[in-house]
Amino acid sequence: MYGSQLATGANKITASYGGNTGFTPSSASLTITVSIPTASSAVIPSLVPNPVYQQDADADGYSWFYTIRLSEIAGVGTTLTALLIDGTDYSSDIADWFGSANLAAHGTLYVDLRSKGLTPPVNRVYRFSGVDAGGAQWTQQVTVPFYGRQLSAALVLTSSPGTEIQNPDGDPSCPAGFPYYQQLNLQETNGYGVNLNRFLAGGNDDSTSIGSWFRAWRVAPLGSLQANICWKVNSVPTTLNYEVDGTDTAGNQISATLAVPFQGPAGSAGKLSTSRNSVALSVSNSGNDQSATTSVDVHVPAGQQWTISVFPANQMTSWLVVFPLSGIGPSTVRLVASSPGLDNGVYTATLVFQSVNTIPQFVNVPVTFTAGASSSTVITAVANAASNQQAFAPGMYMTVYGRNLAGFIQEAASVPLPFSLGGASVTVNGQPAPIKYANPAQLNIQVPYETAAGNAILVVNNNGQIASMAFRVALSAPGIFNSTGTNGFLVPVSSANRGDPVFFYVTGDGDVSPFLPTGAAPPATTPLSQLPTPRLPLTMTVGGVSVTPFFVGIPWGLAGATQINFLVPQTVPSGVQQVVVKVGSATSASANLTINGGGGGASTVHAEPGPFSFALPAADAASFEPVAVTSIGRGEPTASPSSSAASVPDSWLVAPRPTGSVAHPVDSLWKNRGRL
Repeated sequence: MYGSQLATGANKITASYGGNTGFTPSSASLTITVSIPTASSAVIPSLVPNPVYQQDADADGYSWFYTIRLSEIAGVGTTLTALLIDGTDYSSDIADWFGSANLAAHGTLYVDLRSKGLTPPVNRVYRFSGVDAGGAQWTQQVTVPFYGRQLSAALVLTSSPGTEIQNPDGDPSCPAGFPYYQQLNLQETNGYGVNLNRFLAGGNDDSTSIGSWFRAWRVAPLGSLQANICWKVNSVPTTLNYEVDGTDTAGNQISATLAVPFQGPAGSAGKLSTSRNSVALSVSNSGNDQSATTSVDVHVPAGQQWTISVFPANQMTSWLVVFPLSGIGPSTVRLVASSPGLDNGVYTATLVFQSVNTIPQFVNVPVTFTAGASSSTVITAVANAASNQQAFAPGMYMTVYGRNLAGFIQEAASVPLPFSLGGASVTVNGQPAPIKYANPAQLNIQVPYETAAGNAILVVNNNGQIASMAFRVALSAPGIFNSTGTNGFLVPVSSANRGDPVFFYVTGDGDVSPFLPTGAAPPATTPLSQLPTPRLPLTMTVGGVSVTPFFVGIPWGLAGATQINFLVPQTVPSGVQQVVVKVGSATSASANLTINGGGGGASTVHAEPGPFSFALPAADAASFEPVAVTSIGRGEPTASPSSSAASVPDSWLVAPRPTGSVAHPVDSLWKNRGRL
């Protein structure tokens, strides 16, 4: 912790240890008085990423790549005069590396560097010195670990608040009789996705409810999830233990544990609140407009301590500098968002304000930072690609409408689906989204399975031109592919007799079991009984009559859509009947199926004019073999016979590439430099 991160005056610093099965919880405090001359600058150094992991070597043999940022947060310009890395003096390179030695008030200097010749693991020390216009000198130092190749995920589990204090009046966020309100914060820190399979909390095994608690079954690489829990604890003080387990995309078993003290009621110190419920910052990312600043007021009673943490605490939020990170009594917190080293896009973080004895004990303030927003690339609407409804879920096909969304028309030729098409790329909550079809006015994308239920941000990047839109995600939001996009006839089968087998397709049924990578299809070698099915329960009706499908699953060769096979009940009335699918608690818009007067016979394929092309398998639709849908473009499926020769998606296990040893560490300019 640096003095520049503390509030002026007395600061009580408390270190707490939650304990584990072998050690009891403990804590200690120390009061430090900080004074900052009003005319002095305050410079915060940072390295991104932190820690720095070894990558594939470039043509020059460098295999560690990182960005140094210096942010001035006190509103006083300064000059960088010295830079030492592990004691080696690079002061003469400051102007060349950073573009200038002058750091403007609330400004940022940055440089992209690369290193070689390291023997990991090693801690590297970066020391910066400077002088203000008034002659005040300053020195800052940061130590950053450099590691070898990272071959597995790492999960970190924390709690807000760190110590639970009972609210004698009951917490307003919880039902009566549950006086403890807790937020669990789960984040991945090594850049590997994790499929979650176990959740233990306070002696309860809630593994079957992971999706309900964390609003997703997967943690994205460097991603994060949160779970809100109301507790009723019969005896305090006590400590509750937590564990979250999963398997990363390299097949490693990953686990995170946590112990949280629960205490009885304490004398209330009043209310914790902030002046803003959310923060939105933006820069054009051109010229010198590379940083944005704002402030948030913290409201607590005089003498009451408070702290701030940034979540997730990894390189995904390194663009954000917050000052101070703790204080006593009412205060103002300054935020500096810097775009150097970032691609054009939308970035998010959450500020978690905490105060031990207040009600509430914590407050979340989401922060959004947009770099390079475009006036020419515009998103006008999004919709479920099957039903055209405003209903969205992880893993589903979404249609994005707008202007200048892509440079040219292009459709994915195979699976796994590409992450760039027609010159466009897409992210949802910062995670790449596969694209099935692209033209300047419309994109068909797959919402990543890693997307948690709740608010989401869609970002389209058309050759550097950025557009974004917020939308709401649920655990399930089923839509039935039909002839018109809204309440049309089932495709490819639009009419049938009682007792006939019928198949159709849905999207938006949520995450699946077994896990399937976003954008991928099940391998052709997958047994029929092991094809992915929705994790949430699926039911359906035809003409109001309940039907139990005899097949539900994602077929070979298809990503983002699920096939459903069923027999038309004998009790369904004749005429046009509504087909409705329910997954979890979400019900689809209806699609139509014409029930003929007879029983048995051939089903008919809907043949109205339109951009549909169906090639039914040689076997009748009664076959229990799923149809391999090879194309869903512009919202409608095109079916073809399944093929045993379908290609297998690329392996998700990446073997490390050895690099030659170098005698001495070498640091070199990588690509960019900049200043504000």
